Amino acid sequence: MLAASGRPGRSITGALLTEAALIGGAAGVLGALVAWPLTGVLGVAFDPVRAALAIPVAVVLTVLASLAAALSAGRLTPVAALAPAVLGGRRALLRVGGPVRLGLVTIGRRPGRLAAGVAGVALGVGSLFFLLVLSQLFQGAVVGTLLGDAIAVQVRTPDLVAGVLLAVLGLIAVGVILFLGLTEDAPSYASLTASGWRPGMLAAAVVTQALVIAVLGGLVGIAVALVPIGVRTGGLPADWWGLALAILAGTCGAGVLVALLPALGLQRLPVAQLLSGE
Repeated sequence: MLAASGRPGRSITGALLTEAALIGGAAGVLGALVAWPLTGVLGVAFDPVRAALAIPVAVVLTVLASLAAALSAGRLTPVAALAPAVLGGRRALLRVGGPVRLGLVTIGRRPGRLAAGVAGVALGVGSLFFLLVLSQLFQGAVVGTLLGDAIAVQVRTPDLVAGVLLAVLGLIAVGVILFLGLTEDAPSYASLTASGWRPGMLAAAVVTQALVIAVLGGLVGIAVALVPIGVRTGGLPADWWGLALAILAGTCGAGVLVALLPALGLQRLPVAQLLSGE
């Protein structure tokens, strides 16, 4: 609509980047404020200079993360933006025959979001698994690297808390992806509801999407974490696999919990309104 009314593309891109900067600034301020009491709980000295520096860093990171989308929106023509979405005539790789298949097809239609969700979960799971291995199997310290014995790695409680927070952020990303998909696919879900699909079946499709992201992200994160540790120790002890399976199971369970909220939202779909709009 903005492009059709004469707004230039650079103005649209600038507006989106400004919105991203405001979000990043608000997140940086909130993070700095939360860090103050959190450092007291963990017994770490609070550094106001570092907390203040975290705010512009949050702004820069948020703007960089939004840059590709903002540039794409600025290049979008009014005709392409206002045209109704039409699926291509390619043959489907997997036919929709039930809730599980519906979830697989839905998450596979947006590979970019799937990759983003997997990357977020992998970052959190990999970091947490790496820290737990160092903490439990190496008594919290590893001395010596491939570069020599001059570097020592110690795992402290704040490090484990940071790993947990990364995992939580990855799960939040999964929830955001599911909510976006639910919003965009609401007419399709309404059509399925009108054709006889029960709310539980639609909820199972949403949970399936969360499980796909959680399983793939967990496997990637654990695999990436195993590489440096395996190179350092020259092998993969059996205890690692038990810990890896426990973390993977926990990731899947957390993914299901994250999916419950958007899945419950399917029960409140305005079916008649969505179908009349279509």
